[in-house]
Amino acid sequence: MTGAARWGESLVSETTMGNFTTGGDAIERVIAEIQAEKEEERKAREGEKEGKVKKKKKKKKSEKKITSEGPVPSEKGETVAKASTSKEGMVAAEPPLAAEKTVSKPSTKPKKAAKPVPQEKGRKRVEIPVRPLLEQPKPKPEEWTTVKRKVKRKKSQKRVVPEEVRMLLEETQKARENKHGGYVLSWSPKREEVSEEPKVTSEVTEAQMVKNLWDELAKKKCAPRFKKLKKVGKDRLYVEPENEETRKLLQNASLDIRRAGERNPHIIVHGVGIEVKDDEVAVLLEEQNESSVTLATGWFKSLELISHKSRVTRKGRDVEFVVTPEVAGQIVGQTMCVGLSRCRVGPSVNVRRCHRCQRYGHTGVACKAPSVVCGRCAGSHHAAHCVARPAQIRCTSCAASGWACDHVSGDTAKCRTWEVNFRREARKFKWSV
Repeated sequence: MTGAARWGESLVSETTMGNFTTGGDAIERVIAEIQAEKEEERKAREGEKEGKVKKKKKKKKSEKKITSEGPVPSEKGETVAKASTSKEGMVAAEPPLAAEKTVSKPSTKPKKAAKPVPQEKGRKRVEIPVRPLLEQPKPKPEEWTTVKRKVKRKKSQKRVVPEEVRMLLEETQKARENKHGGYVLSWSPKREEVSEEPKVTSEVTEAQMVKNLWDELAKKKCAPRFKKLKKVGKDRLYVEPENEETRKLLQNASLDIRRAGERNPHIIVHGVGIEVKDDEVAVLLEEQNESSVTLATGWFKSLELISHKSRVTRKGRDVEFVVTPEVAGQIVGQTMCVGLSRCRVGPSVNVRRCHRCQRYGHTGVACKAPSVVCGRCAGSHHAAHCVARPAQIRCTSCAASGWACDHVSGDTAKCRTWEVNFRREARKFKWSV
């Protein structure tokens, strides 16, 4: 019952029983009763709190004793396992053997009292857990290593100059091993220098040329034998030796001699810059490339310029020369400095291919084919109008010879017909000594 209800009942009871007291006394009595009830309720709450705290302390002490002394023995002498909510705790503990029972002595050391934690003034700081950083790998010590560079292969592997030089040398070696045929001896008459103009002596006779040959071979102290001696041309003598000893004697003699059917080779200097004239190329080849060539000084004089064959290309000018076999064997296939540019020196072998029928040995002017042949797919149309796929590419010349024909006509890297014609034309020149 609330205080207001009690106050009302006391007033009613007092009026009914005839006790006419003042209203102030009744009110004070009711207030005193209410305060006494509140005080009792407060004491009861404090008693409950103290009881709970005592129970918690008792539980903690009992847990500490169990952990230090082991399982608590029951009245019958059996050990009771500590209750736990885990699966391991639900399994009944087996009684230990008698030999394994050990009595743990209580520790005699006094326990240290816990230090009071100082309370900080103001608001409490909330500690946010920091995420640990990922363990980064330790940097390895620097070591010297050799790394091979990846070489990118070109899609169209065209035959480079050294491959052509290899074929030229093979044909020259075959010509050397050939023990048949004759030689051509060139004899240039001397010029008589007069104060006004130089005059050339009259044409050399066959007898004079034979006498000069005999005088040169007599120095070797041997008896040469020849099958045929005949004058060919204005100042040339055809000589055909009879035995192998005479053949070796001619090859080792200091004469301007070459095998019959052979000519001095032609070379092309590719990529000459605009700062150099055609007449200056031969001189610069010797002056700027002394270390790369082992020839006697003044070898540039043996280079004869073919002015009408020089042409302008995308990378400069191509200048053509006629050289001696000694010079050709040294500089063909090399990259040499000419002026401010590096120029590639290659052989000049004219492999004729017809642009109408795609066959070798003639040009389009002398072509007798009835129709045009495509250089890509061997169809009856021009190569500019060809729409064939890569799988339909075909070489007409190789297909007619029964060789592999899965390439474009005139491909210097794959076309076997081109290589056969290149070797045939290369045999006409002497590329090395």
